[in-house]
Amino acid sequence: MPVPVAVSPGDLVTALTGVWGEVLGVPVGPDDNVFELGGNSLYAILVGTALRERGLPALPMRLLYTHPTVRPLWGAMGDE
Repeated sequence: MPVPVAVSPGDLVTALTGVWGEVLGVPVGPDDNVFELGGNSLYAILVGTALRERGLPALPMRLLYTHPTVRPLWGAMGDE
């Protein structure tokens, strides 16, 4: 299991947008709604897995549904 790494907010936003872009197959910006870009619960699980594989903070699924854009999502992840 990867060891979690400390990341700055900017790095986490970049990581989240990058992972979402890889999973969705489209560019994702920090203010894009991932569900409007084609995201769904299966993709959310894939994103969570990709984040764990990179040693990044876990993505609680409930946060994704309450914060469907990356910028507010990383802020909420820090509150967990």
